[in-house]
Amino acid sequence: MNVYFLVTTGMVVLGIWMFISASRIRKELARYEFEHRNEAGAVRFKSFGDSERHRKREGKMGVLVTFAVLLVLVGGLGLLAGLLLPRFLV
Repeated sequence: MNVYFLVTTGMVVLGIWMFISASRIRKELARYEFEHRNEAGAVRFKSFGDSERHRKREGKMGVLVTFAVLLVLVGGLGLLAGLLLPRFLV
């Protein structure tokens, strides 16, 4: 099998895995926020450290989604080009 197809397929699979990981993180954060809301609608944390961990996980989730979309787009377009271009160049 061609290395090109392995690389592009790997990019798509890695992107999908990253997107699934980001959605799991988002679900955990949403559950925490739902369970720790006060009457005014603000999320309460036990300590400043918990608040910082929550904020950093939100940032990590955003980075994962961004790279996942890029990997799926680049890998998918590369895979599509690798499948279609040889047929037109013959």
